[in-house]
Amino acid sequence: MKNENIDEWHDLIQKHFAGIATPEESAELEQALECDGELRTLYLDYANLDMALESSAKAASALQEAQLFSDRPTIHKSNGFSWRPLTTAAAGIMIGILTSSVVWAYAVPKIPDVTRIKVSLVDPGFEETSTSVPAVIPRTLNRWNGDASHTISSGDSAVEPKQGRFMMKMQPVEDRPYSRIEQIVDVSHLVSAEDAAVEFSASFFCDGAVNQSRMLLVLRAFTAGADEISGSTEKLDDQVTSAARKPVLIPAGSTDWHIGKLRMDLPANTKTIVFSVAAVDLPKASAGSSRYIDDMKATIVTVHPAQRQNSTVEKR
Repeated sequence: MKNENIDEWHDLIQKHFAGIATPEESAELEQALECDGELRTLYLDYANLDMALESSAKAASALQEAQLFSDRPTIHKSNGFSWRPLTTAAAGIMIGILTSSVVWAYAVPKIPDVTRIKVSLVDPGFEETSTSVPAVIPRTLNRWNGDASHTISSGDSAVEPKQGRFMMKMQPVEDRPYSRIEQIVDVSHLVSAEDAAVEFSASFFCDGAVNQSRMLLVLRAFTAGADEISGSTEKLDDQVTSAARKPVLIPAGSTDWHIGKLRMDLPANTKTIVFSVAAVDLPKASAGSSRYIDDMKATIVTVHPAQRQNSTVEKR
C-alpha cells in the first residue's frame, strides 16, 4: 500500500463500513485486498473496531433505557460504522487473514440485567376514591392524602379522564400558593442493597387556562419505615434520604393530557417513598380554570452493573 494513498484507503474503508460506498468503490477495495497485505491489516483493524463499538452501543442502550446512569456519557457509535459483508471472494480473503498469524481481541460488554417491579399505588386512577381526599396532615398510610381535592367522573366535566371513568380535580388552597396530594408507600420489600431507582409518572390536564399551568411531581425516599411516617404531623424534610421534583408545564389553552415523568436514584435500604403531586396556583386571569390528574404509575428499577469480558479469536 503506497503511503500517498493511505488516506484514500482509510476514507474508502470507512465508507464501506458506513454502507455508503458505491459499487465501483467496493469493487476497487475488494480487488486491492486480494494483493495488498498491508491493506488487509488496515481493513481488519477497522473490522475489529466496528464490532467492538457495536457491542458497546448495545450495552449502553440497555443502561440508558433503565435510566439509572443518565448522568454518565452515552456511548455512541463512531463514524456511523456498521458491519458490511464483502462478496464471497473478498470474504474468503478475510477468513484467510483471521486463520493466519493475526490475533483478534476486543472487549464485549455484557448487557446488564434489568429488573422492573411495579409499585402498587392505592387507586392510581382514582376509580375508587369516591369522596374528597383527607387532609395531608396527619398522614395516613395506604390512601391518598391531600388538600382540598376531590374526584369527579367524566359526566361531571367536559374533560374526559385519561383512563377509566374518574380523575382527580385539584382545588386551590387559600393559605398557600399550591395544593397537593400524596401517598405513603412501603417499598422495603422492593428495594435491595443493589443500585435502584424509582420512576414516577402522572397525566395532567388544565381546562380553561389563559396562562401556562404548572404542576409538580415530587418524590421523597426514607430509610424510616412507613409506619413511622404514617400519622406524622411534622415536616418530613429532616428525615429524607433522597428527594427529587420536576415541573410539568401545560401550555395555555391546551386541550390535551400531558404526561409528566420523574426518576430518582434510591439509597440502599430505602423503606418508604412518598409520592406527591402539586398544582401551583395560576395567575388571577386563569383563576377559573381547573386542573386534573389521572393515571398515576410508579416502578422500582434495579440494574445489575454490566461486566466486561475479553473475547479473543486467534490462530489455532
